[in-house]
Amino acid sequence: MSTLLNQVVCRKKILGDIKMEETCTVMTRQIRWFWTRSRTTVLPGPDCSSMPGFIIWWNSNDPAILERVHTGMVQIIERIGFTEPAVWCESRHRNRSKQSLPRFWQEQLGDLFCYYRKAT
Repeated sequence: MSTLLNQVVCRKKILGDIKMEETCTVMTRQIRWFWTRSRTTVLPGPDCSSMPGFIIWWNSNDPAILERVHTGMVQIIERIGFTEPAVWCESRHRNRSKQSLPRFWQEQLGDLFCYYRKAT
């Protein structure tokens, strides 16, 4: 395993009956440097306005673990969409607490949070 790639579509309703659809690409890469920092990059599709993509860094380069976190990230994006995590990552420097972003990802990732390093 060196790269896992999925096109993800989130379809949900907001404000009652307004249907929203967001597409993005979720890519998890195994990185073998001197330390273990693999990553999942989430890139917006054309229907995600002008929000930039974001990266989740992992404390592992084990292929089995990375397959699990990739699957978890795909499920999260299918459930909550691209925009919410993108806004959290983009505003990480403006948060009052340095723990705001890790708490957001802990809530989203559940048990997989033990592999989380940081989000950018």
